[in-house]
Amino acid sequence: MANNLLGCESGRSSILANDKNMDAKSIFEAARKNDKVAKEAVETLYHTLGKSLAQIACVCNPQVFVIGGGMSKEGDVLIEGVKKILSTLQFSCLEEHLFQNSEIGKMMRESLERRR
Repeated sequence: MANNLLGCESGRSSILANDKNMDAKSIFEAARKNDKVAKEAVETLYHTLGKSLAQIACVCNPQVFVIGGGMSKEGDVLIEGVKKILSTLQFSCLEEHLFQNSEIGKMMRESLERRR
């Protein structure tokens, strides 16, 4: 996503321009430093994820959404951004949904560290 934003306009500068290992962590870090491209990428993520979860909520009506992977490390920042988008959508199925960050990755890292 950020790569697309960097390439879509010539002359756009970003902290991410020379980041060969760009991932969610580096994009969120750049956004916290007010990097315009990174902030736009994060907003696009919120919109895409929010709309996708809204569709899932209307079809499946889950009791909870569990967010995992690298993005889950952003915790409340990610969840609040997605909730903001969900609140703008006018679907009756979008009552308050519970969001939870996955703890599996954290538990696996701790288990591996104990084995060392």
